[in-house]
Amino acid sequence: MAVPTSFNPFNAEAPVEEAAKFVGRRDQLIEIVDKRIGGAHPISTILIGGRKIGKTSLLYQIRGRILENRACGADIGIPALVDLNSLTSLCLSAFYEGIVAQIVSSLREFKGLDVSFQKIGGDPYSVFCETILSVWRQCSERIGSPRFVVLIDNAERLLGHGWTSDVVSNLANLINDSSLKSSVALVLAGSRELHNYAMTEERGIGSRLGTAARWSMLEVLTESECADLINAYLGCEVEQQIVEGVYKQSGGHPLVTQYLLQHAWQPCPARITPEAISIACKEFGNEVKVFQWWKDKFKCVDRCVCASLARSPRPITKCEISGFLKGRVELGDIEDALEFLKYTGIVVENDKEFALAGTLFRTWFMRRNRKDNKLVGKSDGQHGFDVKRTVITTSCVVLIFAADIGALTWAAQQVPWYALAPVFVVGVVINVVSVVSVLAMNDMLQQKWAVKIYDSVLRKIPVLGLNIFPRPGRTEPAGKRRQESDEDAV
Repeated sequence: MAVPTSFNPFNAEAPVEEAAKFVGRRDQLIEIVDKRIGGAHPISTILIGGRKIGKTSLLYQIRGRILENRACGADIGIPALVDLNSLTSLCLSAFYEGIVAQIVSSLREFKGLDVSFQKIGGDPYSVFCETILSVWRQCSERIGSPRFVVLIDNAERLLGHGWTSDVVSNLANLINDSSLKSSVALVLAGSRELHNYAMTEERGIGSRLGTAARWSMLEVLTESECADLINAYLGCEVEQQIVEGVYKQSGGHPLVTQYLLQHAWQPCPARITPEAISIACKEFGNEVKVFQWWKDKFKCVDRCVCASLARSPRPITKCEISGFLKGRVELGDIEDALEFLKYTGIVVENDKEFALAGTLFRTWFMRRNRKDNKLVGKSDGQHGFDVKRTVITTSCVVLIFAADIGALTWAAQQVPWYALAPVFVVGVVINVVSVVSVLAMNDMLQQKWAVKIYDSVLRKIPVLGLNIFPRPGRTEPAGKRRQESDEDAV
């Protein structure tokens, strides 16, 4: 397919700065800027998401929308983007100085104002508040009372220091209790560590920032959003076959989607073909460094849960995952692992059932995590082989058939054959239901078509809904569950 650009427009590593190429987060963007930051009393936000799922891009768009509203006459605030990865040394004074410097730079860039401030010394937070207040007063004298919107990227870098509890408490105080609470709004973007800190400090300092701000989780793109992304970058509408191919492989993960498109794009003539996407998929499967970050962050239970999902031919529930892991992992740990995997964009949830987001994730786990796959079982791409269940279920089917044949043979000697027709029909139905149930639930014999029939038909029949044919792994193992307050923390 020819496209109207002679250079490769896709870049898997770069954040999206152009508003026209930003897709999939519009509702979150409007909610954060127009309703939270732009309200009479600003509400701060904490963005949570995995690597390359779009946190930095969303921060850029928040800044852009604030400036766009200002150009239209709605002066929501003055955005100041602080990337903690850009700070050469990270300490309390360097952190606060970075915020002040970005605010002053934004005032100069967007308002044409030059304001002065001093280097932060002494008690960093006290001097920081005094400096911010001084800058705010200088602005008030010239342009009216401003609102500073501080966008902090890679906020998890604030954790793990001796001063972590101090900085979190200070930020909570800034937006909650200080005289600047109506003039400052924070938007922090971070990963799992930031979320975990708020949960482990549920009754301590962490909860102050968590309750003073709103949590937002970034998820993967839908298929229609994936199509919008491709069309926005290429400047024209692509064939549905290409969209479906990219989405099936990437599962809507922004990094994987951009990677496939970047490597599938061909110049002279400029085009993207299904064949090129297939080649890019093979390259991506061998791209160790792309997955390495996820693998390094995974705990053992995360890898085991991923292995369970990779081996399952269909979406499964958390209780079924527990069953596939043979009770080696507590259900509460499985829930935590699923929450983390959803944050990263590797796993998607639909109607309380979970699956890997894209085919590429499944391929990678089956190739490179063989040790974790062994914990789930050794069947050929399906669930583990349970000898006991296989023997029992297969024996039941054989006995049912044998009993039916014996009963019909005996009855044929007693009554005319036409009187046996209803009995014969009922027997056939029972046998078919039994066979389908075995092929749907049995680890070794499982067939996709049988699973589909079982889920869509048999489970909806009232009599069969009484768990006459229960699936494996339905019983929850005894163990500690997370507290409801933890589950509602985000």
